Amino acid sequence: MYVVTFYSFKGGVGRSMAMMNCAASLVEQGKKVLIVDFDLEAPGLDTFNLDWGRRANRKGVVDYVAEYLSTDVAPKLDEYVHKGSFKKDSKGELWLMPAGKRSADYHYKLNSINWRYLYEYKDGYLLFENLKAQWKNSLSPDYVLVDSRTGHTDVSGICTRQIPDAIVLLFFPNKQNLSGLIPIVERIRNENKNRSEKLQTHFVTSNVPDIDDEHSILWKRLEEFRTRLKYTKLSAKIHHYPSLSLLNQEIFTVSRPNSRLSSEYSELVSEIQKFNWQDRTGAISYLEEISDPIRLFEFSQDYDDQIDEFVETVIDHHIDDFEILKRVVLYMDFQDQEQSHQIMQRVWNRFKNVPSYLVMYARCASQAGYLAESTKSTITATKHSGLSFSEVREIVRLLLSQKEDLEASKTLNSIGSWNSVLELDRHELKKLAKLLSFQRRTLKGAEQLLRISIQRSRIVSDNSDENYLEKNQSELILNLIGQRRFNKAIEYSENLRANPHYKWGAPGMFNLAMAKWGKTQQIPIEEFKYIADNIRLDDRDDANFKQCMSLVCWALCDRDNAQKCLDKAKQKPALNKFSSWSYLYSRSNEFQRDLEDQQLLLDGKDILPTIVAPV
Repeated sequence: MYVVTFYSFKGGVGRSMAMMNCAASLVEQGKKVLIVDFDLEAPGLDTFNLDWGRRANRKGVVDYVAEYLSTDVAPKLDEYVHKGSFKKDSKGELWLMPAGKRSADYHYKLNSINWRYLYEYKDGYLLFENLKAQWKNSLSPDYVLVDSRTGHTDVSGICTRQIPDAIVLLFFPNKQNLSGLIPIVERIRNENKNRSEKLQTHFVTSNVPDIDDEHSILWKRLEEFRTRLKYTKLSAKIHHYPSLSLLNQEIFTVSRPNSRLSSEYSELVSEIQKFNWQDRTGAISYLEEISDPIRLFEFSQDYDDQIDEFVETVIDHHIDDFEILKRVVLYMDFQDQEQSHQIMQRVWNRFKNVPSYLVMYARCASQAGYLAESTKSTITATKHSGLSFSEVREIVRLLLSQKEDLEASKTLNSIGSWNSVLELDRHELKKLAKLLSFQRRTLKGAEQLLRISIQRSRIVSDNSDENYLEKNQSELILNLIGQRRFNKAIEYSENLRANPHYKWGAPGMFNLAMAKWGKTQQIPIEEFKYIADNIRLDDRDDANFKQCMSLVCWALCDRDNAQKCLDKAKQKPALNKFSSWSYLYSRSNEFQRDLEDQQLLLDGKDILPTIVAPV
């Protein structure tokens, strides 16, 4: 149960209308909402057309307090709350606790209540704590929205400081409202110093003129409110809306949900929900706010001290909600990786059979330094189906990071049998194959993925897929050479060369040459000469091409061009490039090291490419 008071120092700002529209929006979300009319001097919530039944028989707040004063016993709630609805097919529930039974003696009853006496001598504080407990226990509402009396009164103090968890302070931006709100806000902030759960304040300017502000009058006035009332930003801005429908007290979030006025009320609802962490919608909204580094900078100026409390509240109330758990852990990953790991441990028994949870657990364990736990969780996840491509990729990256773990390597080299991998499309398989092609120990796993992708490509016959098939076949040759399975690479290359549909060319000949060099330990002059005769040194300008041509020129004793090509390769950006020196995909620093070794070869040192050098 989350109690929100709607308060304005002056009338005429549309406070009751705002509250009713917010109530309707929450009911439409499927929430159970209780609205309470505490504007006892000028009640009116029961005048809205909300299917309340017979008006004359509805007791409310005044009758409740009067009954208590006459009996010294807090009455049962049943007679004082009444069910209604905004429309017949509402998703949630609406309940009303009106100001009181609108009979001839209503004002006599109201005027006979001495609120100071009630609090000082009749345990008034405990009476309203009991009332809150009855709301919760009897109705179990998701939200209680309280329409408070205006001005500085004892009743407004009950509504703004004792009852609520949050307060919406509506104002028209003039000096009267500002001077009246300043002491109210100060009292709320003083109250917060003594509360374990802070009262959340929402500042909302209402009935704002929707006209050009060419002299910045409105802007200056709003800046004055922000400075004097010490808030960072408005929770919502409700503009004046010229519609005769308002005379009929029409609820715009029900009847005209696409109107601008409805949108502004909905924005206010979102801000209210954001701080009700027991509400799933609010928890997700708050998580989105604090997980965005740019928005968090502004957000944390007011709420940084609440974030740790928020995480604990969310875990306590939404521990079975996997979508919220994912968002909490994503946020904690940037804040406290040890705590993120602890959160995942707390929910292990609930989610240990959920594949996505196992991936998350593995990541958290790895980031917190629990590598054995991480590997165990990832290996378990590989036995499940239903993982997304990004989750499978996460598993691969985690296992790749465990370079000394034999079990991790073994698991990666059986990737072709993972249930979730078999559900991926051929493009995703190729991306994973590349990820496994940065380390020689996992090339076997990459081979499995490439073969599955090739098999699936053969099913399709259009030209674009033929090109895709050829690229995959070329990748497979690179992979076989990288594994030093030179005989297999030569056999596969010759079969492709004999295929009239395969576009054999200099790149294919280069790979065949490197495979023969690795097999025979003899430089394949004939193949390298074929390349030199069929390709120009300036045909392509990327680092890998220049690296390959430098090796070709060196083999043919053309040292000048070999050096020129190597110098060009050194100058080119080489992020995640394939290296013909190692026959692995290489990151920039690794690629540069290969080029430095190749320079030694050109300088006459006793060195060979890593891939053909004796092991």
